[in-house]
Amino acid sequence: MNKAEIESELLGSRKWFDSNEAVAIKDFLAREFGVLMSLFVLHHHFGQSEEHYVVMIDGKYIAELEVSNSEIVGFDKYELANYLKDNPKMPRLFRFRIETAQALSAL
Repeated sequence: MNKAEIESELLGSRKWFDSNEAVAIKDFLAREFGVLMSLFVLHHHFGQSEEHYVVMIDGKYIAELEVSNSEIVGFDKYELANYLKDNPKMPRLFRFRIETAQALSAL
């Protein structure tokens, strides 16, 4: 996956936050973080009965969420620097997604 493809995916995820499907997540994040300037889905997958999301908030924070039936059932938040430090063995592509989302947050 090249940089243009990753940027396109991330920008699409930013638009997704304006959809009805994302209301519960966006509302929850707004309560946790206050005013949200930019949101990007860095990773999303389905578990057995829930969906898992890794979201970048305003280029400064990472949130990991578990969602079941449009309700947040699990949540962790990290400052970006701590997240990167605590996950030194993360795949290079995921680290690149984080760096790209951080750059897009600054625009």
